[in-house]
Amino acid sequence: MILSLILFQFGCVKEQPLAAADYLLITDEELATLNGPSSWETVEKKERYSKDKNLFYFTNMFFEDDEFYYGKTCIDKSGKVYLEKISKDPVQVTRKEFDYGDTDCMAFNGTELLTTANRFRELVICRYDKNLDLIEEHSLKWIQEQNVEGFRCWQILPFNEGWIFLISIHPSGTDSFYNENHLLFLDSEFQVQSDYDLGFYDGAYSSFVLLEDLVYLNRYAQKDPNSFETMYPNIIDVFSLESHAIVNSYTLPYTTNGSFVQNAPDGVLVLERTSAQTDRHIPIVLLWPETGEVVPVVIDYEYPYASGPNPFISVDQDRIYFTYRAVIYSYCLTDRTLGTVNLEELGFSDYLLFLKCSTS
Repeated sequence: MILSLILFQFGCVKEQPLAAADYLLITDEELATLNGPSSWETVEKKERYSKDKNLFYFTNMFFEDDEFYYGKTCIDKSGKVYLEKISKDPVQVTRKEFDYGDTDCMAFNGTELLTTANRFRELVICRYDKNLDLIEEHSLKWIQEQNVEGFRCWQILPFNEGWIFLISIHPSGTDSFYNENHLLFLDSEFQVQSDYDLGFYDGAYSSFVLLEDLVYLNRYAQKDPNSFETMYPNIIDVFSLESHAIVNSYTLPYTTNGSFVQNAPDGVLVLERTSAQTDRHIPIVLLWPETGEVVPVVIDYEYPYASGPNPFISVDQDRIYFTYRAVIYSYCLTDRTLGTVNLEELGFSDYLLFLKCSTS
C-alpha cells in the first residue's frame, strides 16, 4: 500500500505523479491539480501520505525555475524538516530530509539552493544542487571574527555571481538591547567581499528586497527609548548599492514587522505582516516606491490570524493569491479588488498552498 504511493530512490522520497494543469493545490489531506480560473475543475488528486499531512510551506523559502518548484517544509510531528522539489509536468513531489534541524533562510540562484544552519556561534552555509544533493557546507568565518554573543541570519538573496546576506549580531560586552545589522556581499565561494553596517542599532531588519540598485529593508523590532520594551516600528529603509548608504525611508501607517514577498510583480513591494499585530485584518501591505502609494489589503475575517501559519502567497501576473487554511483570497493589482477562490464545491478544505503552475 505504502509503496504504491511513494518511491524510495537514493535517499529521496518521490511520490507518484499527477497530471499537469493550470494550478497546484496542496491541502492537509490532498495534493491536486486544477484548471481555472473561469470555472474550477479538478484534473487529478491523491491523498497525501499520512506523515505529510499538515506539512506547510513558507512563501520566501519557495522558488521556481522553468521545470520545478523548490522549497522546505515546516517541522513534522517527528521533528523533521524536508527539502522538496516539485516538478510541473507531471506534478511530482521529491523530498529529502534536511539534516541540520531547521533553517530560517533559504535562497535559490537558478542552479543551486542555499540554506543556513546555526551551531554555537557558527553560521553554516549548506549548498545543494537541483537534485537536493548536498554539495558542500561552509562555515562563515565572519561570525567568529566579530566576537559575538548571538547572531541571526535573516535572509539571503542571490546577487550577480554571489549572494547577499542580511545578518544581525549582538557583539560581546554590549548593552542587551544593542544590535548591529549588516549586509554582507559574498562571492560564489562564500568569501566576504563587502560588509556594510546599516547603522540601525536598537532593533533588527527581518527581510529585504532588491529593486534595481536599491535594497528595501523593513524594520522588524525596535527598542522603545522610554520604556526599553520591544515595539514594532513602521519604517522601511532604502539602502543604495551605489552610495553604500541609507538614502531614503518610508513611514507607513502600519507596522512593518514581517517579510517582503520576493516574487512580487515588478515595481510593487508586498509586505507580509506577522500575526503579532493589533490590526490583524491587514495582513498584507502594498507599496509602490515610485509614488510612495501605500495600499492595505483588508481582510474582514477572524480566522487567518486566530490560528495557523501566515498565508502562503503566490503571484500570477497582476494577481496575488493569499492561501489561508480556511480560504484563498485573490487580489487584483489592476483594479485593486479582493475576491476569493471557491474550491469548497470541489470538496477541498484546509488549504496550505495554491499557485499557478502551468508551464505554458
